[in-house]
Amino acid sequence: MLRAATLADLPAVQRLYGVLHPDEPPVAPAEARRILQRILDTPGTDVLVLEDDGAVVATACLVVVPNLSRGGRPWAVVENVAVDATVQRRGHGRRLVGDVLQRAWDAGCYKVMLQTAATGEDVHTFYRACGLTSRTKTAFMAYAPGLSVVGAAS
Repeated sequence: MLRAATLADLPAVQRLYGVLHPDEPPVAPAEARRILQRILDTPGTDVLVLEDDGAVVATACLVVVPNLSRGGRPWAVVENVAVDATVQRRGHGRRLVGDVLQRAWDAGCYKVMLQTAATGEDVHTFYRACGLTSRTKTAFMAYAPGLSVVGAAS
């Protein structure tokens, strides 16, 4: 079952972020709680969790952005897609991404964007199988000065 995360899900979400970014230290508990509460309080922004037998096994963040073009239809971005390493390749990721996309379509979005720093063809094949394409847009990123981002070009 896909659902919006609550503050009680914070330890599970942080554990999954450890899978996503194993070289980064987790945000301190008090600060993480404050940040998650801010996310929960922000309209159009959801940290979502996928449960399997009552355990949180995957997460993603969906941000739906109001828009003045495209007939006023919003667009969305998906970030921080993470699946517990112990259950990968069992369909949880495909279900997570499919459910997140459906939430965006239900919100009236005309497009959903997702970027990955993963360079492995298996990850790209996975996202293509979920209905995403890398052939229609070129992504550019700017990172905060002095920020060290693994996999980011200087």
